[in-house]
Amino acid sequence: MIQTAQPICIDLDHQGAPTRLQLSLTIRPGDLTVVLGPSGSGKTSLLRALCGLFRPDRGFIRHGDHDWLSHERGIHLSPQARGVGVVFQNYGIMPHLTALQNVCLHGCPESVGLTWLGRVGLESKARQMASTLSGGQQQRVAIARALAQSPSLLLLDEPFSAVDQSARTALYGLLAEIRETTRVPMLMVTHNLEEARLLADQLLIIDAGVGLQQGDPRTVLLKPRNARVADIVGIQNRYKGIFRKTSLDGVAELQWGLSADNPILQIADKGRIDDGRAVDWIIPPQAIRLTEYPRGCALQGRVSQLRQLGETVLCQVQLDYPEPQSLQLTLSQRELQKLQLGLGEALELGLDCTLIHVMPSKKAMGAAVE
Repeated sequence: MIQTAQPICIDLDHQGAPTRLQLSLTIRPGDLTVVLGPSGSGKTSLLRALCGLFRPDRGFIRHGDHDWLSHERGIHLSPQARGVGVVFQNYGIMPHLTALQNVCLHGCPESVGLTWLGRVGLESKARQMASTLSGGQQQRVAIARALAQSPSLLLLDEPFSAVDQSARTALYGLLAEIRETTRVPMLMVTHNLEEARLLADQLLIIDAGVGLQQGDPRTVLLKPRNARVADIVGIQNRYKGIFRKTSLDGVAELQWGLSADNPILQIADKGRIDDGRAVDWIIPPQAIRLTEYPRGCALQGRVSQLRQLGETVLCQVQLDYPEPQSLQLTLSQRELQKLQLGLGEALELGLDCTLIHVMPSKKAMGAAVE
């Protein structure tokens, strides 16, 4: 029922109203690309451009070998000609219609509608009024309706934000099943970092209409391209510093902070940063060792804050340097009990400097993603 899946290739450069939009992206068949960015970052404009409701100044949107938009060739297909399925945050369900009537709202045969209701686990609710369904069930109806159109691309606009956690978890499983069986390219926009981390095959970070970085979620979260990406993905242990080359090939020194009296860390030199350059740098969680580490990479500090969040404890460690620095740890209750930590207690930590990620400090935001 889904037409043969083809990649969606996007290269846009729009500098006018309603917002700047400058990014390049390929959505592969069977992949879910998640677009993450703050409010006003251009996520909605990207969705509207893909649907055909917004025509960017320059660039193209291509489905396989077929242009939906081409500034160079003067092509701008209507929304109806693109065959894009959309699942909205607020479901977009007609409450006075049955579940089946909602699925068939755009003209698909009842047999197709029933098949898709079965695929989303709601065949028994086909004749039930949509207004009597739960929020999670209504969202399943919305997904079935979008897929019943045999879309070339499925867009999901914050699709899980209006349902409770149990329904959300079930919908995550449904989305994974649909990806495996239909191979339709999917793009989802969200503010939810954990949702993006859990669901995305490819993550696109966008801000002020500009694509800042794209890639698999692990790479983006461990190696953000710049400080703004690190901010958007919520990386806590981010610091200023000075990068200095050494006489040893492939080895550099990183001054922690801007004070010359602060510690100097030995890190890898990948040849991408100039000597003496001011940098932003991050310590990923897996670089912090609580036990069994060489004494040469030890850090000393005191526990300055403990915040209980259910089974998780947020721990802030104040490091005693001329220019004070703090380190954020996320511990389980078991780890907290094992370490016997309390406020004001001294703590020694290990730091794996091979995992430190360094980013040149920039005054202005970067251009579109590579």
